[in-house]
Amino acid sequence: MNQSKDRLSVTTLAGGWTLAGEIDAFTSADLAEAFLHVPAVADGVIEVDVARVTFVDSSGLRVLLGLAERVATAGGRVALRNPSGAVSKILEITGLESTFGVE
Repeated sequence: MNQSKDRLSVTTLAGGWTLAGEIDAFTSADLAEAFLHVPAVADGVIEVDVARVTFVDSSGLRVLLGLAERVATAGGRVALRNPSGAVSKILEITGLESTFGVE
């Protein structure tokens, strides 16, 4: 049984992903693996729905920032959709709201 998959659910969609659970040192490798294939989208916006994310630590932020950098290099941007309280708080504390299109 893969316990990290029990703590974080990653669902791939046509234009991004939906995440649920905890993004931390224990689950960040699985998230990074899921982010290896970035979908091509017409408007250049990759959506990551984080409404059901309950916790994010610095290793989770590192994975999200890595995705944002790769997408920006390709001329797009990452939009974090429906941020939960946990996601909103860590983005505010770190000043990273402007790095992501938070919607």
